[in-house]
Amino acid sequence: RLVGLLPLRSPAMIVAALAILKAGGAYVPLDPDQPKARLGAILKDAGIRLVLAHDTLRHLLPEEACEVVSLDDFDALTRALSPDNPGSAVQPDHAAYVIHTSGSTGEPKGVVVAHRAIVTHCLDYAALLKIGAQDRVLQFTALHFDFSVEDLFTTLLAGAALVVRGPALWSPAEFNQQARAHGLTVAGLTPAYLQQLRHDWQARPEDVPRETLRLLHVGGEAVSPDLLTGIRATPLGAIEIWNDYGPTEAVVTALAHPIPQTIDPDRRIPIGRPFGTRRAYVLDPLGQLQPIGVPGELHLGGAELARGYLNRPELTAERFVPDPFRSTPGARLYKSGDLARLLPDGCFDFLGRLDNQVKIRGFRIELGEIEAALTRHAGIREAVVQVVTAPNGEGVLVAWVVAVAAPAPDEADIRAHLQSWLPNAMIPTHLLFLEALPLTGQGKLDRRALPLPMATEPDPATAEPPATATERLLHEIWSALLARPTIHRHADFFALGGHSLHAIQVITRLRERLGVEIPVRLMFQLPTIAALAAQLDAALGIAPDSHHDESEREEFVL
Repeated sequence: RLVGLLPLRSPAMIVAALAILKAGGAYVPLDPDQPKARLGAILKDAGIRLVLAHDTLRHLLPEEACEVVSLDDFDALTRALSPDNPGSAVQPDHAAYVIHTSGSTGEPKGVVVAHRAIVTHCLDYAALLKIGAQDRVLQFTALHFDFSVEDLFTTLLAGAALVVRGPALWSPAEFNQQARAHGLTVAGLTPAYLQQLRHDWQARPEDVPRETLRLLHVGGEAVSPDLLTGIRATPLGAIEIWNDYGPTEAVVTALAHPIPQTIDPDRRIPIGRPFGTRRAYVLDPLGQLQPIGVPGELHLGGAELARGYLNRPELTAERFVPDPFRSTPGARLYKSGDLARLLPDGCFDFLGRLDNQVKIRGFRIELGEIEAALTRHAGIREAVVQVVTAPNGEGVLVAWVVAVAAPAPDEADIRAHLQSWLPNAMIPTHLLFLEALPLTGQGKLDRRALPLPMATEPDPATAEPPATATERLLHEIWSALLARPTIHRHADFFALGGHSLHAIQVITRLRERLGVEIPVRLMFQLPTIAALAAQLDAALGIAPDSHHDESEREEFVL
């Protein structure tokens, strides 16, 4: 039986997942930050009739969805339990969890993973990283990311302690403080978040939690040599670092690479070698092994593969194919869709995707799902979405749309429509209207002719400029982070493409420039330049109409 799980980030989240597994069910994690329509689609796809949820999140479930069991009253739940340890009929090949990923058809698809795959992977991974009872491991990601499986079950199977992060993403200062407070030894982080820590650790080396932190493993997206070189230049320079690679279908980390002390800045960081019982091959379109150094599609094998896609046998058969290199009955390979090559030293090198899938800050995104959501809007006839590299080096989603008729629909209305279908990570940063999509001479979409969003910024005269020194400082910071030269003082930071990691960068730069420390939540509560500047000025005792100099400010913690 598939059971929905909609928890707050708390010990109850861990207990609920273990309870479902003990009972013989499989948990289906639901993201409270996703729209109700998308959660409803997942519930329908999985045929879920029972959800374990905290009371404050019940409103996110469709009214007619299913029975909901509250996770709030642990005392009552405990009193209702038998003191006996109940037996379990779980078998190794029974489903343990189903995680939904972005789907190219416009609907999320569920990846079904069995107990055997989790246990095999977590025991091998704990041995690889030497995680034991002496460790305290950070539970960094939410349950709907498969990274959480590794943090949770590897830690518990190894007898280590799990440090559960709360609902808000920690700022670098909070990470340092929490790492010390809990004696954190192991942390698995995304490259985007590690970049924020690197900046802080270089600026404030005295704050680095070097006393206990012994190992970092990084995954979710490609990691750059520059980032790792920067970490090596901090007081944590000698720390053990691993680069992890693996899709949800191969159960978290399929390949891993230890990062050396000296990093070649001109060479991509390898995604590593398979470990434990895992296997990896680079094959050509005919399924033949490619020679060393020749690109091909990366295929993954071993006992850790997912069972397949929920209720999608055709897609399962397409992506999970027989393993021609093994005589074991039922041996399979997963066609990852990733372009890679085998290096002379036995490591694998990631070269990109073979399809229309991308990763933004660790989120796996099918561009076709965003395009399908856009064309569901009654006023849009055609839509194309791509990732464009902004001037700050960050990849951002850009959508080009053609309206059904003039005048074009309001951009705010389109964004509201998308927010009812898609998680925030899949909302395009830029939305550009075209009379028609550009075509090649053969009648195909000419992607190279799509206008860049940076060249289509509104006339500065149409935007209300910042009115105070604090507003001008915020405008400067936001413009650099969001790659927008002109920002209205009442524009919403997150509607402009900002996200939680951008918010942390704003906080870090305000601390550097003003000596002010603000919590991450304040960025969500006051998401405009005008509102945030007014709060900062009020806290610092600056009159609204005064002209002040940054250098005259005293340090202040809000």
